[in-house]
Amino acid sequence: MSNHISINTIAQIAGGRVENDAAVEISGISLDSRAVGSGAIFAALPGTRTHGAMFAHDSAASAFLTDEEGWALLQDAGEIRPVIVVESVRPILGRVASAVYGNPSSKLTVLGVTGTSGKTTTTYMLEAGLTAADKKVGLIGTTGTRIMGEDVPTSLTTPEAPKLQELFAEMVTRGVTHVVMEVSSHALDLGRVGGTQFTAAGFTNLSQDHLDFHPTMEDYFE
Repeated sequence: MSNHISINTIAQIAGGRVENDAAVEISGISLDSRAVGSGAIFAALPGTRTHGAMFAHDSAASAFLTDEEGWALLQDAGEIRPVIVVESVRPILGRVASAVYGNPSSKLTVLGVTGTSGKTTTTYMLEAGLTAADKKVGLIGTTGTRIMGEDVPTSLTTPEAPKLQELFAEMVTRGVTHVVMEVSSHALDLGRVGGTQFTAAGFTNLSQDHLDFHPTMEDYFE
């Protein structure tokens, strides 16, 4: 999993600029300020109540990825570590995370399953079938993540982009050949699967289940 990428290369991929430029090599990325160690980027996003950049100063991150608002907050805090500033973090986060971890999905056969209901059942059937065909299978979904039958704790149906790409990289390291994953409509809308190369996608059905998140059925279908 030891892939290293320069700040300037990441900025090019993100379409952003670098402030406090320094020769820092990056090998990880996270949305959790507490989980970020040296050699990693903390991606600071605007939240519902506060901006992620508010937590940057206490983070052990080697660099930051944020928007103009986040950059202003970092300047106010006297931050001297490198900062990549983009218009909006979410749309480019998947691409950046994929690059940081060496584009792991390109080394895997990734099968995505989306739809209102039936995703979990469908992925379990695919996992069972592929395992029976002697493939080395990873599973990502509502009940967590499994790597060749071994449980790995994850919290969301489709993990956030940095965690997802890190999982792909771990699967590549462990010899996984096929990944079956649930892709929620939230994940598609929020860019969590950006940077992921899917080999095939399955669609189960569409019913009125997530109209708390999507304004209309048409929006949900899109």
